[in-house]
Amino acid sequence: METREKIIVMAAITAIIIYGIYFFLPDSSSDKKPVIIENKSENTTDDVYMIIDMINKKLSALTISNPELFIISQSNSDWNDSFIIKKENIDKQKIIDISLPKYSGYLSMGNKKFAVLNGSEYQAGENLESSSYVIEKIYPDKVVIRKNNENEIIVPIEKSDKGSYVIEKMFQGTVVIRKNNENEIIVPIEDSD
Repeated sequence: METREKIIVMAAITAIIIYGIYFFLPDSSSDKKPVIIENKSENTTDDVYMIIDMINKKLSALTISNPELFIISQSNSDWNDSFIIKKENIDKQKIIDISLPKYSGYLSMGNKKFAVLNGSEYQAGENLESSSYVIEKIYPDKVVIRKNNENEIIVPIEKSDKGSYVIEKMFQGTVVIRKNNENEIIVPIEDSD
């Protein structure tokens, strides 16, 4: 044994000896004497009732605040161990994947629907670039994607401060658009010739 280990063992033994002396020797500094109760009355039930009355008077003089009443009322309810997270209780659907794509635009032309995800246009059934997500369904306000045949993930469209425009109709030379479900706006398309 090294010197350091010997010192630690000796300190532990010394602490045990001092605790033993303190625990087993009587406390000579206290001047407490045992209380002797004399039975002065023949009927001890009267004394018991007198003590009970005295306790009831003192208890009735106490007031309980609303927070204390709430604590007392909740004392019999089941405890919720919400601070303890058990591995088997974690719901995988509630885990947020921070690498979800950003859905920023929607375009519908006839039967074809396009979603703008991370700046690129996609149709239903296509794989997203640089990820294993597949676009399942496209809606104006959300896109449903799936990763490796797992549960569906709904990605809502990101709203901008300027609002969103929807192309309602396209004619030769004009486009009809609508902003935030307001009135239609007819925009002429100029020829670039």
